[in-house]
Amino acid sequence: MKENSLCAGGDEEALYSNDGDPLLACVCGMVLKGHCEPRFPFFTEDGCFWTNCTTKLLGSSSKEEQQLLGRTRGMCHMSGYESVALVPTNVNGKILGLIQLNDPRVGMFTLEKISQYKAIADKVAIIVQDATNISEAISGIREMITGFEAGVGEERSAHSDGDV
Repeated sequence: MKENSLCAGGDEEALYSNDGDPLLACVCGMVLKGHCEPRFPFFTEDGCFWTNCTTKLLGSSSKEEQQLLGRTRGMCHMSGYESVALVPTNVNGKILGLIQLNDPRVGMFTLEKISQYKAIADKVAIIVQDATNISEAISGIREMITGFEAGVGEERSAHSDGDV
């Protein structure tokens, strides 16, 4: 229940930015918004977050890292996860979501593994985007058929009322 929403303030009291977008909490929100800073060792160039030891990350980060990570809720760590990866799913430069990988063991990720997860995540994003496009196209076809059938019904009524 504690992690049911990524909105800052929770679903009931969600906070919004000046442009009306919900403010997202924690590192998940940073990844989803594309606010990753690759100059930090826990972010990659392509927007992933990863750590092999949340205890060390949260306890011995530099002051600048602590300021950045100070926005975390720490629920992954409090839930016993040491290795955490947040991998955005991108299509055409747009982030659709993220895949989260958690493990209670220390040292479960490498940069190479994160890169492989990123490639998989982007393939998943393409599939999700394609499925959404297909679903929208099917809905459009259904609307056209419904409109066509309604028109045919009206034609039949008009023909039955008039001279044949």
